[in-house]
Amino acid sequence: MKLGLITQIRNEIDILQPFLRHIDGLFDVVHVIDHQSVDGTTQVLKEAVSQRPSWNYYFLEIKTKVQAEVSNFMLRKAFEDDLDYLFFLDADEFINVTSRQDLENRLSKWTDPSTA
Repeated sequence: MKLGLITQIRNEIDILQPFLRHIDGLFDVVHVIDHQSVDGTTQVLKEAVSQRPSWNYYFLEIKTKVQAEVSNFMLRKAFEDDLDYLFFLDADEFINVTSRQDLENRLSKWTDPSTA
């Protein structure tokens, strides 16, 4: 099972390390969008991404709120990764699972109501 994540982060230095540890164990492909952080988040993200070949870093230079547009663009990009599941998380959101295997087990039991 191939799992991906898109996360948009801005000035989350206080929660960033626990979030990065959490997602590191869960996702195969991670797209990190840094929305003009000025609190040290940028440096931490760049370092984390540099150590993980399947993680991608993007710095959003636009100053207006474009979350929907960025999400749609990244969604199209993520489809190129041939993922089975794609998640969107903010840096203060954590998936309540004990491990990658726990997440995979839960996902494999999930049934799409539109196909049932």
